[in-house]
Amino acid sequence: MKTLPAVLFLVLLCSVECMFFADIPSLSDSCCVDYYNKRIPLNQIVSFYETSSSCPKRALVFVTKRNQHFCLNPEEAWVSNHVSNLFPQSGH
Repeated sequence: MKTLPAVLFLVLLCSVECMFFADIPSLSDSCCVDYYNKRIPLNQIVSFYETSSSCPKRALVFVTKRNQHFCLNPEEAWVSNHVSNLFPQSGH
């Protein structure tokens, strides 16, 4: 009967550990794997951010009014123009 408390303790410990690691964002959550290849209407964009420098692919992420995040190639002319038109103070 002493094994039951030990097993319950291990199950509890594993559950707590799983919850802890579930809250940590993974590298794939903050990096872009592919670029979105359609133009996003200027009036739909509310903000943008750059992916981390530790990501293998450099990208800008546009956030829309519907809170959708689109990974975009910063080398595309339309992406640079959108950033310049929407956020002139950003220095991009």
